[in-house]
Amino acid sequence: MSNSNEKPRNELYEERVSQARTVRKIVFFCVMGLLILGIIFVFSAYFYMKNTLGPVDQENPEEVQVTIPIGSTANQIGTILEAEGLVKNGTLFRYYVRYKNESGFQAGDYKLSTAMTMDELIAALKEGRILQDPELVFTVPE
Repeated sequence: MSNSNEKPRNELYEERVSQARTVRKIVFFCVMGLLILGIIFVFSAYFYMKNTLGPVDQENPEEVQVTIPIGSTANQIGTILEAEGLVKNGTLFRYYVRYKNESGFQAGDYKLSTAMTMDELIAALKEGRILQDPELVFTVPE
C-alpha cells in the first residue's frame, strides 16, 4: 500500500511543478510586456518633449509681431505664443517655465521668429529688448 500512496504524491508533485512553471512563464511575459510598454512610453514622451520644446519652423523661419500685455502670467503668454504660432503647445510652455523657475517677463511688443526654441523665446521675453520702429527720426548736421 505504500507504493499506491507514493504514486499519487509524485503525480501531485509533478502537477504542481508544471503549474508553477506555467505561472512563472505567464509572470515573466507580463513583466516583459510591461517593461517594453514602459520603454516605448519613455521614448515617446522624450521625443514629444524634444519636438515640442524645439522651434516651430526652423526650415522656413518667419518673424511674428507679438504684444505681451502688462501683468501677463506665463499661462497667458503661452496662449499668446501658441495663437501666434511661435510655440506648439501653450500649456507645455507654462509647465516648462514653471519647471525652469523662470519669471520676470517684460511686457511690450516683440518681433519673434518661428525658428526660436522655447529657451530662446523665454530669454527674449525676459530681456525686454523690444524691437520697434523709431517714433521720430531726425538728422543732426555737423
